[in-house]
Amino acid sequence: MKNMKLIAAVAAFGIASAAMADSVPVAVGLFDPVQTQDAKDDIAGLEIGVLWDRSASVNGLAIAGGGNVTEGRMIGVSAALGFNWIDEGGYGATWAIGFNRVGNNFGGAQFSYGANICHGDMYGLQDSISNYANAMHGVQLGIVNMSHNCRGLQVGIVNTAEEMSGVQVGILNFIKSSPLPFFPIVNAKF
Repeated sequence: MKNMKLIAAVAAFGIASAAMADSVPVAVGLFDPVQTQDAKDDIAGLEIGVLWDRSASVNGLAIAGGGNVTEGRMIGVSAALGFNWIDEGGYGATWAIGFNRVGNNFGGAQFSYGANICHGDMYGLQDSISNYANAMHGVQLGIVNMSHNCRGLQVGIVNTAEEMSGVQVGILNFIKSSPLPFFPIVNAKF
């Protein structure tokens, strides 16, 4: 319930910013390019895509039956049955049955049943079957968790990190830079 309140607050913040200049407050579409906004428009409010939608940036709430594609930053909540694809990063929450992919830094939470991917620094929580962050600052919960540089906690069956300042809990735990590079059940390096 606490997470739902946080997600609602982030979405409300984004929707409240709909007065931003040069942005579209509400966008609806079947798929790109069959949508009320141009793919190069910024959305400050609500974006709904029946199959998928595409926009330059989103400040608010993006919902899609298939996928959300944001070529810039996403600030708010992005939810899709298929996937969320965010090129530049941002902060808020992403939820998808398929996968969430962020091309740069992201702060907040990623939830999916398939995979969460953050190619930059991830600040917060990743919860999925498979999680990857270039640099993780927070918690990864999944069957397989991977990070080049992890600062925090990894809980899963397989946890891997090249650099670690934190704890891994799982069956197979790997910290490449550690004097003890593999240890089952619990592994740590600070």
